[in-house]
Amino acid sequence: MSKYLDYQLQRVVHCCPSRLKDSASLLNDLQQLPPLPLGTKLATADAVSMYTNMDTQHVISTVNRWLHRHSHALPSDLHIELITEAISIAMTQNVFQFNYTYWIQTCGAAMGTSVACILATIYYSYHEETTLLPTYGNGRPLLFYKRFIDDGFIIWKPTVPYASFDRFKSDLCFGKLTWTAASPSHSVDFLDLTLSISNSSSSSSSSKTYTKEHNLHVYLPPSSAHSP
Repeated sequence: MSKYLDYQLQRVVHCCPSRLKDSASLLNDLQQLPPLPLGTKLATADAVSMYTNMDTQHVISTVNRWLHRHSHALPSDLHIELITEAISIAMTQNVFQFNYTYWIQTCGAAMGTSVACILATIYYSYHEETTLLPTYGNGRPLLFYKRFIDDGFIIWKPTVPYASFDRFKSDLCFGKLTWTAASPSHSVDFLDLTLSISNSSSSSSSSKTYTKEHNLHVYLPPSSAHSP
């Protein structure tokens, strides 16, 4: 059931306006941006334990509303009520074993199940499309906003007071989901990238591969002093 849902929802996830496929697609989107205003800053946002904090009934009803919202773009053989019923089964009938006991999951999406990632992407996209982007998008004050499942990347307009960013952080919450967000700065770590923005006559972004402090370097990185 979970694999079936993953296959079907992969066919429609492109309708999520903020969805980010990977870091390469982020870099491509950033290259398409016009010159940014002087003083522009970057920020990131993270959902707190997204899978386990997705309220089961809220997910089922929200994804149903999202599918109806995009019904004009859905494949003709994708039936909304069938998909909704399948999501309900996948989320409410998940039984797992712990030692010699058996449990049924009553809240959240099972981590590791095929549909978990795509379900989280579509579920939160409804909130983005109906609240975040209408309120903060198009430069008021979000100059750019993309999300990879539970990680968000933000370019914040410089002329907007940072008190507005606190309101934005509060509005990130949806259902039982809470989010954390660092204050806008000139450099952030996002996915496997370190993204920076320079402030000269106009702001421009740059990127490099992000390396964790305790990276074991089990392969030779480009910065290695080894000869070719």
